[in-house]
Amino acid sequence: MPTRQIPNHPSRRETDSDRQVRIRGRKPSALYGAVEPETGQRFPAEHERLNSDCFQVFLDRFVEAFPRSHNVMILDNGRFHKAKELSIPTGVQLKFLPPYSPELNLAQRL
Repeated sequence: MPTRQIPNHPSRRETDSDRQVRIRGRKPSALYGAVEPETGQRFPAEHERLNSDCFQVFLDRFVEAFPRSHNVMILDNGRFHKAKELSIPTGVQLKFLPPYSPELNLAQRL
């Protein structure tokens, strides 16, 4: 399951004169997502941060979207994935990659 923090850099766009114009006012975002490997079906979600509260919301919404299936999520060892205050919903099983093995995290290639 990929999670990625998007930096708080102002985006740019070209004008008719080919100069770069900064667009201000964008907030940082964190992308959470799950992919069903056989079908490629995706479940993306955008939140303000990468933390246990936002991850809990993601898990709860994921289970609401897929209530009748058992799902195994393969995760990196981010602190928010293993927070004590998480309540893992019925129908979700978390499995963790070995520490320091980003090459095994296929979600980072999405």
